[in-house]
Order: sequence, then structure tokens, then C-alpha cells
Amino acid sequence: MGLNSEGAEVVLRRLARVRLEIPAGLNLVKTADPRITGGDALQDYLGCFRRMHRCGDFITLNLSCPNTAEGKTFEEPTVLHALLRELRGVRSELETESGNKPVLLKISPDLDSTALHAILDLAAEYDISGLVVANTTGRREKLLTSREVLDRFGFGGLSGYRLGPLVREMLGRIQEHSGKRFTLIACGGIGCDPEKSPAEETWEYLKLGATLVQLHTGLIYRGPGIARAIQTGLLRILKEKGYSSLMGYIALRNRN
Repeated sequence: MGLNSEGAEVVLRRLARVRLEIPAGLNLVKTADPRITGGDALQDYLGCFRRMHRCGDFITLNLSCPNTAEGKTFEEPTVLHALLRELRGVRSELETESGNKPVLLKISPDLDSTALHAILDLAAEYDISGLVVANTTGRREKLLTSREVLDRFGFGGLSGYRLGPLVREMLGRIQEHSGKRFTLIACGGIGCDPEKSPAEETWEYLKLGATLVQLHTGLIYRGPGIARAIQTGLLRILKEKGYSSLMGYIALRNRN
């Protein structure tokens, strides 16, 4: 539970020592210190962005992690508006040093339409490149675990198999409102369905508009070999569908 990290400064030192041959994305969240709230929480977020900016090829702002003492998240429109307004100035300052890097928003799968549309409109206004869909869910429907056990666990985000349908639904809702304005990263459920291969699950997300996918719980169930399983499985699916490459499929999909 919580943010299992030693903090931005430690992570920054580690990243400074490595040279990656693949794109690296950073996932930023307001610090878990419950004493930092309100305007201080905003400045904490912006300060972390400044420090980490040069180390990532793209930066995700994890809006939906409720780790503030007042229980608020940056998904609330007034709070998000303040963050993105201040961030625009910070991004402009940092462009000369380390370039104009894509910024994405990671959102909850539990948003109602009013909240989701407000976030999408603000994202478009402030030049946000994409969305990570989605964070963990607070819902507890259709679980096999008993209510007694769930009550003992208490509040927290649920990941894995039950997250998949929520992510697929939200991908559709986003495109219904914003079209193809944003790059979408699907996150949730891949590798967690015992009746489907992880490549099939990935293909479903791609058909729904995702360009990339992220793995979390699936790595626990299937181990690091899941990446190769997705790659080889996708090659087979693409060949069966008559596509020469994944990027070729995505380019054709985005034109239609």
C-alpha cells in the first residue's frame, strides 16, 4: 500500500547512472507525506516535475492517487486546472534544457462522465499528449473474495482481471468525447485472464484505440516472459489479419 519509493532524489541519482536503449517513461505522484496539502501539494508536484524532467522520454502525471491528507486527488477539475496552468510555465522553462517532452495523465477507471469530460477538456487545453487508462479501481463488484475478507483489507485500489472491462469501457468513452486527440496507453488486466493469451488481451486494447500497453499484475502471474509472449502472439495475430507490422496497423487504424 502507498507509494513504495525512496523518493525523487534517490530515483534521480539512479537514473543518472544508466543509459537506456529504449524509451523511459516516468510516473510522478504527489508525495505521500500527509502534511503536504493544498498549495504545498501543488508545488511539491511541480518541484518533482522540474527535478525529473531531463531523465524521462515522456512523463506521466498520476492524478488519481489519493495520498493527500484531505483525500483529494488532482483529478478534481479545479485542482487539475491549477496544476496544468502552473505546469505550462514550468514546461516552457525546461524546453531549452531538455526539450519539449510529451506529458500524459494517468486517470481512474471510476470517473463518471462529467469528471472524465472535464479532465479531457483540460488536457486538450493544456497540450497534454496522452492518457494512461487506467489506475486501479475502488470498485468491488463481481469479486469472488468474501465480503469479510474485503472488509478486513479495507480501502485500496484493485488491479488485475476485474480492471480489464473497466479499461476497455473507458477507452471507448474517451474516444467518444475526444476522438483521436490523445495517445492512449492501456493499463489494466493484461496477463490476468486465464482463458486468454496476453497477446489477445493486448490486441483487444489496440483495436479500442490504444497505441501502447503497460503491465503490472500480469508480471506477477506470468513472469517477465509475458513480454515475449505478447510480442510473438501479436506477430501471429497481425499476420492472420493481413497486416505487415504493428505500426502499419496502428497507422491504418488512426486514419479510419
